[in-house]
Parts: sequence; C-alpha cells; structure tokens
Amino acid sequence: MSGRRTLLLLLAGALLGAGAASALADRHWLLLDGRDWQRFSGAEREAWTQGFLAGHAVGRLPDSVARDTLASAAELERQRQEGTFALPYASPVYTARLGDYYRWENHQAHPLWRGLLNVHAELRR
Repeated sequence: MSGRRTLLLLLAGALLGAGAASALADRHWLLLDGRDWQRFSGAEREAWTQGFLAGHAVGRLPDSVARDTLASAAELERQRQEGTFALPYASPVYTARLGDYYRWENHQAHPLWRGLLNVHAELRR
C-alpha cells in the first residue's frame, strides 16, 4: 500500500472522534463489537460509522489514484456526486440500523465492521 494511501486511511480513521478513540486505546478496532456499540454515545456511534465509511471509500481507490491526493479527492467527490460508493447510504442510516442490529443478543459478539457489512447486505436486499 502506498504511503499516501496509508495517510489517507489514517486521516479517515481520525473521524472516529475522541470518545470512540478512547475505546480504541483499550481494544484494537477489529475487536470492537456490539457491547462497545452499546457503550458509545450517539455522537461516538456516528463518528465510528463515518470513519468506517470514509476508510472503506478511500481503501477502494485504485493505487494509481490513491498515490495522488488531488486525484483521490476528485475521485471521491465524483463517486459522491454520482452515488457510486460501494456503501452508498448516508452514515445516519447505517448508524440507526447498527443500533437495531446490536439489540439482538446473539449479535453482541459480532465485531462492528461485520455488523456494518451485515446491515449493508440487508439494506441491499
């Protein structure tokens, strides 16, 4: 992965916010699950979702684009305007649906990234 792409991914992760970042300090982001989601405030949930969506969008940029921050910005803006993101729904949609998803006790142990991808699959049906 190029240095610029790594930098962009790190910047996207900064959207997680101070509260979610404190949870990340305790646990690796891959390990955050429904129990963590329940402890997050509404603002922390929204920040986590926005960070995930931003990271996902940046991570899908081709290397030829990701090497150039101006090209990356232009491509992301084009995708936003055309509605062609792989995860196309607004962050409040995913945040609300994740809240529903983690109300189920059997979903509590699912990592947050898995929960969001499962929610997305349900939205696409």
